[in-house]
Amino acid sequence: MEEDELTLSFDKAGFFDCLGYKEFGIDIRSQKTVTQTQKRPDRFCRDDLGNTIFVFETKRPSDDEFFKSHNPMRIKWFSQLCNQYVLPTKATYGILTNGRRFTLFQRIGPSAVTKLDVTDIANITDDESRSIESFLQKPDSRFQTVKEIRRYIESDKYNGLRIDDALDEFYDSYKLIPESHFGKLLVAVYTLFQSEYNKDKNNFTTVAFDFWAKSYSAKPKEAIQRV
Repeated sequence: MEEDELTLSFDKAGFFDCLGYKEFGIDIRSQKTVTQTQKRPDRFCRDDLGNTIFVFETKRPSDDEFFKSHNPMRIKWFSQLCNQYVLPTKATYGILTNGRRFTLFQRIGPSAVTKLDVTDIANITDDESRSIESFLQKPDSRFQTVKEIRRYIESDKYNGLRIDDALDEFYDSYKLIPESHFGKLLVAVYTLFQSEYNKDKNNFTTVAFDFWAKSYSAKPKEAIQRV
């Protein structure tokens, strides 16, 4: 089994869904380039505020020998996962698995420490399962008070706005594809006002829709036909 096949097996088994992450492209990201390092993790999962909760990286099951505690290759993998994915994205946790062993470590400042090491997934214990759920569960990102908002902004979870990341996030949110929130909104609005569209080339509905279609869709005609 190859690495991508192992990653897909976790998808199909509902691993991410059980932890509260429901939608690819929204709270589950697949092979998305990390701007700072230009590397692409297999998966990373986010809360509703865009914070990366954990990075998920797989290795082939045949690499079992490399997962032994003092193997230099295992140490190298952990270092790469930490430096290339976890630290740049400010992820709270990083995961490395080959389908047999499941190692989870936590970011603490500029470094990471092993938090849980399941040496045999086939015989995982109830306590280990509960620990994984506790660490990786998608957090509730709703704020109830101004104090909670301030506490969040002052914490190390708050990423702020880097220009490159902000541009990526803007495009991911507003590009015209049916799966994006903006795409769904645009289709709903167009459906609502379709009686006005093209009635008058200069009316607001026609001009606004055409502007967004041309600006954010690689294939505007195809996007309009889908509506």
